[in-house]
Amino acid sequence: MNQACTNDDLYFQALIVYTYGWSALLKVEITEGRANFTTDAPEEDVKLLLQEYNGGESAISSVKDYAAVIKRMLGLVRVTKQRGQTTWVSESWVNGRGK
Repeated sequence: MNQACTNDDLYFQALIVYTYGWSALLKVEITEGRANFTTDAPEEDVKLLLQEYNGGESAISSVKDYAAVIKRMLGLVRVTKQRGQTTWVSESWVNGRGK
């Protein structure tokens, strides 16, 4: 079963997107200048990724690709702010995924 995971930890959320692809990124919400990211991935995998991440043991096979994910996510935040909006949602979110 998938689990929607929401928090402001860009690097952990980027790890989920790096692992599961862009379809895992559902929502970016900017509150008081801080971005909260909502991703969707298998619940047990999220727990394992979080454990590895907190322990500094994340297996990232391509730092270049991981950095590209972070850059793109930060770009979404920047563009959302520039447009004067507070929320970006994916097509998957609109279609009901993660709710």
